[in-house]
Amino acid sequence: MKKIRIIRLMCLVMALLMIALTSGCGNEASTDKTSSQATSSNKKEDKKDNFVNTYFDTDIWVPVPLISQELIDAGYENSEACQVSPYCILDPVDGKIGFYGTDVGGMFRTTDGGKSWHPSTIGFAACGSTGMMFDPNNIKRVIAIGCNSGPHRTNGIYLSTDMGGTWSAKFIPGIDGFKGTIGDDYDHRIQIAFDPSSNDKKLGGSKVVYWSRENFTTNKENHPAIYKSTDGGNTWKELAGTEKIAGGDIFVNKEGKVIASNLKGVWTSEDGGKSWKKISDLEVNAMFTVATKPNNVYAVTYDAYYLSTDFGKTFKKVEGAGFPTDNKRLRNLRVAPSNPDYMIVFRLGKTYEFDYSSYYTKDGGKTWTQAKNHKEGIWIPMSEWRANFWYSPVDENYIISTEYRSEDGGENFYVSTKGYNVACVSDISININNDKLIAASNQDFNGGFSADGGKTWTYVNWSGKNWGGFTYGAYALTDKIVCTTNAESWAGGGEIVYTTDGGKTVQHTGVTMKGLETGYGALGKENIAFLGDCRTEDYCKTWTKMENCKGVLAHDSTGRLYGANTCYVVYSDDDGKTWEKLTIAEDNVSSIAINERDQILYVTAGKKLYYCDLKLNSYALEQMYGINASGVCVDPENPKIMYVSYSTYNSYDTPSVCRSLDGGKTWTNLCRTVGDGRDNCPDGGRNAVCIDFIPSTREIMVSAACRGIWKMKACDASKGTK
Repeated sequence: MKKIRIIRLMCLVMALLMIALTSGCGNEASTDKTSSQATSSNKKEDKKDNFVNTYFDTDIWVPVPLISQELIDAGYENSEACQVSPYCILDPVDGKIGFYGTDVGGMFRTTDGGKSWHPSTIGFAACGSTGMMFDPNNIKRVIAIGCNSGPHRTNGIYLSTDMGGTWSAKFIPGIDGFKGTIGDDYDHRIQIAFDPSSNDKKLGGSKVVYWSRENFTTNKENHPAIYKSTDGGNTWKELAGTEKIAGGDIFVNKEGKVIASNLKGVWTSEDGGKSWKKISDLEVNAMFTVATKPNNVYAVTYDAYYLSTDFGKTFKKVEGAGFPTDNKRLRNLRVAPSNPDYMIVFRLGKTYEFDYSSYYTKDGGKTWTQAKNHKEGIWIPMSEWRANFWYSPVDENYIISTEYRSEDGGENFYVSTKGYNVACVSDISININNDKLIAASNQDFNGGFSADGGKTWTYVNWSGKNWGGFTYGAYALTDKIVCTTNAESWAGGGEIVYTTDGGKTVQHTGVTMKGLETGYGALGKENIAFLGDCRTEDYCKTWTKMENCKGVLAHDSTGRLYGANTCYVVYSDDDGKTWEKLTIAEDNVSSIAINERDQILYVTAGKKLYYCDLKLNSYALEQMYGINASGVCVDPENPKIMYVSYSTYNSYDTPSVCRSLDGGKTWTNLCRTVGDGRDNCPDGGRNAVCIDFIPSTREIMVSAACRGIWKMKACDASKGTK
């Protein structure tokens, strides 16, 4: 039926370069779909990649959030909170539209003021986002900064002219002829500033925009500077002599005067950035301005709050009772535009991870009180930093704070993550005897399992640590017995551990798994399970190393198992006790699927897709299609319909899940692209590291690594082929 090998979450590894996929499918469009019939508005084939996009009305991505039944009963709808969240923003008109950036899980958009969120990454190639800003003269125009856990070649400036519906890259340092790369995932600054005085009717918004480029010395290609656009963000030019001015916050007032700050001081420019004047030596860690108080500049150093009432010419320290001054970790000051006496600031703890707090004031800084973060509703035991905030422009009591929000001016923050689907799922394994049982390993937060096809999930503290742990490969034998590997770091592998009571307790085997990071079972044998190169036949109590097999990947209706032994495809007719060689690939085998009707084996190896005709005695593999292929599965009702996942790492505007209706001759990109004509279809499924087919519900399910789990209905098999 299927199985995939895990391709680890290398989107978090700084050494990766962008993997360029040059398919011709990105700009092909489709017409509206009716009555479950497939339509194709462009029959043109890309001779290189064989893309002829054919869509169905069932081609809609649905998130599969990791949430427990207890949380659902308590009224929560989605509560993963599994990513660093560097930035969030609401529009300056009524605060209904907003964006929420993650480090490696993409960007999300809200249309109801932060109550619910949906991916906003169509055309957005970077894996993370920060620094979003609305054009004050036209909120349909938005600029966002593509980021990552380190510098990457897809990071830079992206522009949307449809309020985040689609994006286009406008400035990618290192590619567009400018120095260096950008992209630190902890960049929380206000780094984009539209000039409200530069409104242009022909452009439909502000012509002039400034960008204060990051200044992180951890990036060897770091190149701080102030950049300027005079065409609404479409093209950019570095302003000479601004290296010392960049790396902090930047704002423009209604007269077009620019103010920029960093840890070395505060500067202003009154001639469009041609010349700059240093007006303060204040070591500013965060700065903010609001249009309702145009002369005011609010700032914090590492341990104090300052106010300027003359646009930065002079700053006065404001001594406030309760203001946090103990550890010099203040950042992310925000001020309510509807009532500037309302402010909030973030305090990062001495140990950084999970040692944080927020302080708010409702009297202009005279008194400060620590906010209460209510973590009820989160599936994982500890969520990431609550590092950023944004006030509603019309209600000073309403604040969004990444995956939280407050409705009482910052006194209390509650989970608000409906639609936020970004768990670091490293593998999903569907039980081959009961496809309601699904196990999920998780690179950072232990993982868990579902006994109802992914509707609800049980968290298992495999590592025994209070914040999470690293698991690679998992399998649920029953609704009580589940196994996985417990690793010490992102290196993978680790000790095999299991539970026999649905996750309440964890048993240790002392056995180290060193094979493929995947779990599997044996047909009709509830007691047998496989993790990588290890096998159990007594419900996980004891494990033995398999010879000639590094991981079980597929099975057929006779019970024959198919697996991988480095570059060899191997098979077993005795439930995995012994293995024989079938055929060899050019690289290590990572996934296998079988078309029993036509006796064809599909194999991914070395990021390419192959097929093997089992009717031939030679069993030779021939390459079909694939760049960066990570997994393959087939529709058991119509095996001409097949699906392939492509782990695209940090180039997320490329094909990630593709479907073929003709056994691999032509393909459809199921992930959204700019101009594909699927305006009513949400985005999802990007960076799929594994894929499987659920027969009972006729759905495909993918693990999108740092972008959570997604599913999609299979197309109508009776009408699927052309």
